Amino acid sequence: MKTIFIIKLCIAQIALSIHFSKAQDLTYHIFVGKKHAGILKAQMNKLEGDLFKLHLESNTDFTLVEIYTLLEAEYRNGQLQRASNLQKVNGKVKNTSQITWIGNQYKISLAGEERFLQKNIVFSVAMLYHIEPQGVNNIFSERFGVFCKINKTASNQYELEMPDGKITKYLYSNGICTEMQSDHTLANIRLILQDK
Repeated sequence: MKTIFIIKLCIAQIALSIHFSKAQDLTYHIFVGKKHAGILKAQMNKLEGDLFKLHLESNTDFTLVEIYTLLEAEYRNGQLQRASNLQKVNGKVKNTSQITWIGNQYKISLAGEERFLQKNIVFSVAMLYHIEPQGVNNIFSERFGVFCKINKTASNQYELEMPDGKITKYLYSNGICTEMQSDHTLANIRLILQDK
């Protein structure tokens, strides 16, 4: 079990060093059904040495609902050090979470409650836009504070099973996410990578 973890950590470190050798800014158009509803900006920056930062920010305007989301994560040596997630609906905070590495465990603050996790996080949702999750079976959700199962469904295509039961599909080209799809009760949501 420890050997598998070390192999996964090495793979994550190699992937991070290749992808994070320079800054990467991605812009996605958000569609709700066929209507353009907003923009997601996904940024990845190498700060110093082996420290990398991911920043995702989106504004989505549904007919009567505006949703703002901010997700930030920092990795050192291929391991998550801290992450935060904020979601506002019509200007009011709906969800927040904080994940912090302290010594040998993570402190997870979610919905006013705290708990601890003694498992290393080497791949999280924030990374999915910049790095194809090849060989990865579980991805940590900064929003929900838990690991989620990810399955490869075809070449360069994956399905992420969220704890709320929703399935999110990710499609990749050259290691970068080009499209994300999520079916909701009221509409199908798609994010399409903007051509540079």
